[in-house]
Amino acid sequence: MFDTVGWLNGSKQLLKEGKFDSVPDLKFFLEMPAKADRVAGNYVPPIQGDIDAEYGKGMTAVIAGQTSVKAMLDDLQTRMKQLLDETLR
Repeated sequence: MFDTVGWLNGSKQLLKEGKFDSVPDLKFFLEMPAKADRVAGNYVPPIQGDIDAEYGKGMTAVIAGQTSVKAMLDDLQTRMKQLLDETLR
């Protein structure tokens, strides 16, 4: 998986000590990237930096108890949709 797509979702300890024989279709999942006919690249919206920065600020506010997760995400979605619409004009 790492050699094909460049990342593994899990810690080194989990990969060494995990009990994977009970996971259905794990072999298929791990072999899938190497057997793919076509691998699509990552698509990044033109405002990705803004999304990341504002999400970080929002999470800081949530952790500090200044807002709820739902309120933060609703506000973020509204502001980023407006920014994307303005950017794509």
